[in-house]
Amino acid sequence: MSVIAAALKLMRADGMDSDAIVAAVAEMEREMTSGVDRAAEKRREWDREGMRKQRNLSGGNRWKSGGR
Repeated sequence: MSVIAAALKLMRADGMDSDAIVAAVAEMEREMTSGVDRAAEKRREWDREGMRKQRNLSGGNRWKSGGR
């Protein structure tokens, strides 16, 4: 069962009205989506750092240094 489905089951059991449930689900979706973006940004940051380290180990970027 998905996280949102489980939460909906609990909300219905607690007697929440439909407007409150819709608002709560929208908030959960925003939070879940923003987590994905943060993870993607962390991966991009890690990739950029890896590229910097590789450039430093190989003596720089050969394309910008005249193709030596």
